[in-house]
Amino acid sequence: MLSSDILFRPVNTATGPDGCLTVVDMYRGVIQDAAWLSDQQRKWINESGLGAVTNHGRIWRVRKVDATPTAAPHMNEEKTAALVKHLENPNGWWRDTAQKLIILRNDRESIAPLLGDMARTNANSIARLHALWTLEGMSKADDTQLLAAFNDSDPRLRAAAVQISEPFIAKSDAKILDAIRALAKSEKDAEVAKQIILSLASSQDAKQATNIIAISDELIERFISHEGVFLSACVVFWKHPTPFLQRIKGGDALKAISDPGERALVAARWTQGMAQWDRALKLPKDMPKERQQLISKGEKIYYTTCVSCHGPDGKGVTLPGSDMAIASALAGSARVKGPAAGLLPVLINELLGPIEGKAYQGQMMVPATALGITRDDRLAEVLSFVRYAWGNEASSVTKEDVMVAKQKFAKRATPWSDEELKAQTAEKK
Repeated sequence: MLSSDILFRPVNTATGPDGCLTVVDMYRGVIQDAAWLSDQQRKWINESGLGAVTNHGRIWRVRKVDATPTAAPHMNEEKTAALVKHLENPNGWWRDTAQKLIILRNDRESIAPLLGDMARTNANSIARLHALWTLEGMSKADDTQLLAAFNDSDPRLRAAAVQISEPFIAKSDAKILDAIRALAKSEKDAEVAKQIILSLASSQDAKQATNIIAISDELIERFISHEGVFLSACVVFWKHPTPFLQRIKGGDALKAISDPGERALVAARWTQGMAQWDRALKLPKDMPKERQQLISKGEKIYYTTCVSCHGPDGKGVTLPGSDMAIASALAGSARVKGPAAGLLPVLINELLGPIEGKAYQGQMMVPATALGITRDDRLAEVLSFVRYAWGNEASSVTKEDVMVAKQKFAKRATPWSDEELKAQTAEKK
């Protein structure tokens, strides 16, 4: 959606009951997060007057010139059985509203058989999906409907059935668990696999733990490149890796991905995700609070931004199937532990390899701004963490240190080499 008006700020869209598009326009000068604004941007915002444009929001109704809007609904006046038909409506507003009203009606249970038939036999998969969730909202979704939905041709129905089965899973219902096990073996849709991993976590039966882990591991291995499966596995098995997750941590499991580019992306995703499990930095109680805050905040930035290349242990991540590291080690690094003058330029102008005569897969250390670290205090925090973690225990970096270094190298437009940075450190001494 485009507009020539600089103040146009669409923040939400939805289909209305008449079939037209509704656009919520904040119509505001600036809506950017303050953390991403540089000093220069703030200055321009104030000088241009954009910062003063507030409280002018509006709602737009957009329709095709040759389209006739749908007549206004009268669902509150309709009988509950009549509402069921609206679950087939192509307009999502009508479907959602009908589903809500059915669940709120006092006579809703009388139409449960009608909804059950719709969930199993209706030709419209969206209607089947709404009918199944409406039954769930009425606490009328039984194993008959769920077992049928496990075999539905639409993966959205299969995923919904798995999610709705969670109370049955919690009770170790043998029929449902056997059906989910069979579904997992044949499932070809990653979104369904994701839901199976999440929903199996509803089980409280220790006797089922081995079986559940085996099912989850099989799905994780099959859909290892899918982000949703990755996220579900990291949530469900937080700090308790399964046998296959252990193989991922070791890099062995990723060798099956033949494409080097995809393998690198998947490796970075899993490394960054599971690295969060290992975060356990403990600071001395007698450390000044100001320094504690610098290091603690820097730890969060590191595990969000830097860990996929430099690793949770600061030793650098090795690309699966290769002996070459993606990035240099930070743990025990002479540059990291040495004067900040030899480290700050790396994050300001970037660094091109090789380093100490060694080449790395990443070939360069990009500047902090390319990683989304635009504020001086944020850069000081992550460097303070890196200089303290893994036994480095070097002094912290302050916001003022960053500002001085930026001013010193403001006119430099090219990356640094390893030898140039060594000269900078020597000059500082």
